[in-house]
Amino acid sequence: MRILSLFSRALKQELRDPFLVALTLFTTPFFIFFYWLVLGHSNPKIIGIYFPDSQFKNTYPQINQEIESRLKQSGKENPTSFQLISFSTEEDFLIHQKKNPKMILITLSKNSFLENPHNSSIEIQFDSSNEKDRLIALRIKSILSDILLEPLQIIIEGKEEQASKTIFISDFDAFVPGFLVFSIIMIIFSTSMAFTSEIESGVLMRYRLSNTSSIEYLLGLGSLQYVNSVFAIAISIFVTYLLGFNFQGKILEVFILCSLGSLSAVGIGILIASLSNKMNLAFLTSSFVMFLLLLFSGIIFPKPEIFLKINPSTSVEILAILPTAQLKEALDHLLIQNRPLSKSLNNMSFLLVSSVLFLSLGAFFFRKLLIKGGKDL
Repeated sequence: MRILSLFSRALKQELRDPFLVALTLFTTPFFIFFYWLVLGHSNPKIIGIYFPDSQFKNTYPQINQEIESRLKQSGKENPTSFQLISFSTEEDFLIHQKKNPKMILITLSKNSFLENPHNSSIEIQFDSSNEKDRLIALRIKSILSDILLEPLQIIIEGKEEQASKTIFISDFDAFVPGFLVFSIIMIIFSTSMAFTSEIESGVLMRYRLSNTSSIEYLLGLGSLQYVNSVFAIAISIFVTYLLGFNFQGKILEVFILCSLGSLSAVGIGILIASLSNKMNLAFLTSSFVMFLLLLFSGIIFPKPEIFLKINPSTSVEILAILPTAQLKEALDHLLIQNRPLSKSLNNMSFLLVSSVLFLSLGAFFFRKLLIKGGKDL
């Protein structure tokens, strides 16, 4: 009963400031809509296919038509979002490259595919810092492999890589997983500020004197923040769906993943509040933590790969310990690479472990804050 009473009181307190509620629930949906409105209809991506082997001279139109047909069959591509250009001479290529310096170039090997297909190759050149270009290049490379020959060595920036199942996506589609993770990161700020407000205003001490345990208080106030996060996620998914994003029937799976990730965010918020005690410090700390998560989780910027070498044969990626990085990876697998949720069980397990860890740390330091200088609750 105390938990429900605390939840009800916190909800009434929150509803007294509708602007704050609106910021908590609608910040991410607003950015999703704004991005779709401004950048969701970007210029067509130019994709050049270089055929140095003259044997294909008379088959360019058929190959281009087959590539476009296969892209459209997935039901996710916008035919106007890319333009295929084929050329057989270096002069033609240089002319097009000068006009379109960001063009993705797919070069077929000079070796004759018909005479020696097993030693043939496809080389892909693209902006390595652009994740979308990588996905487009790998998808079209995979289609070319199917059209021209079966066993094909793929060379991407000098490295062999397996054919990708990723389909061609728009700028808006490519950023949807990151936006969903961003909606979770936002709850860190609201959680830390809500708990710090209770601490600084003295309300927390009154509950302490009424023998309310720290666990009851955490469950009462923390559950409200979790509910806020779940509603923000649901609204973000709904807005994204209305704007045309194809969830491929995986809306429930996306919602489950994001809801699981929210537990870690609530735990981080409680931990920040327990260590800060003051509104100004909590504001700065939560902003700093949110910035780090945005920077190193691959949400907006490419995620840096930093490895810790344990022994000569084993290394661990340091930034993979971030729950937001795990969630972004799981959502990419689910929505961008069209993999089943079962392929993300490792990410889900990590999210569950990190949620337990951060919630436990938050509860531990919050309890220490309550009993400091007084009776243990």
